[in-house]
Amino acid sequence: MASAPLMFARSRPRTARALSPKQSLGYHAGMTERSTRTRDAFHESVAQLTEVVKLIPPDAWGKPALGEWSVRELTAHVVRVVGGAITYASPGSPITLESAADYYVQAMSSPRIHEQIAERAREAVAELGDDPLEALQTVAERTMTAIAERDGNAPMATPFGGLRLDDYLPTRTLEIVIHTMDIAEAVGVPYEPSPNALNATVTLLAEIAVIHGDGTALMLALSGRRALPAGFNVLG
Repeated sequence: MASAPLMFARSRPRTARALSPKQSLGYHAGMTERSTRTRDAFHESVAQLTEVVKLIPPDAWGKPALGEWSVRELTAHVVRVVGGAITYASPGSPITLESAADYYVQAMSSPRIHEQIAERAREAVAELGDDPLEALQTVAERTMTAIAERDGNAPMATPFGGLRLDDYLPTRTLEIVIHTMDIAEAVGVPYEPSPNALNATVTLLAEIAVIHGDGTALMLALSGRRALPAGFNVLG
């Protein structure tokens, strides 16, 4: 019998190294609804990624996963994505990007962006060591701790511009959700994003489509009026 798709549970994962509960993630009475929703989606996407990585068979790490990337290389890339809130935290840095969609448009317009991402992923493979799950859990715990120490307006200085933490986290959620699906499909593990993480991902993709001038095409497709063109892709 086929396994049921992985769904996010509100209860803590039954592992020795569960992610921190909400009170350890910087949730507090004064937090805005948007900040809470953003952190929920990020936390749930990381928790589900962890569950998928646990299920990767030992002989599957060398399998092709996405383009030229193997499962191990793609996992290394996603671990770096999870840790972005640590890597790019920069108190006092200027805000030059006003939204998550602006970040993606700027990033995807950068010369050789895909080649650079692929190169960094291959470099990150060594950081996974002999236990990719352990590496992921360590980065996830450090990231959740770092997020707990900042509010939603904390500046993030990325290679593509500065933006607020509340705008940066949705970009990480999108990457984690999409690549968790890539990994799950590559190794034959069932995966269904949590509603919060999926909503954050689809919303951001739609916002990027609008900026690119593809909002009308997307609206018509989603309302059943017209099919999307072959190869439609808002991420470039």
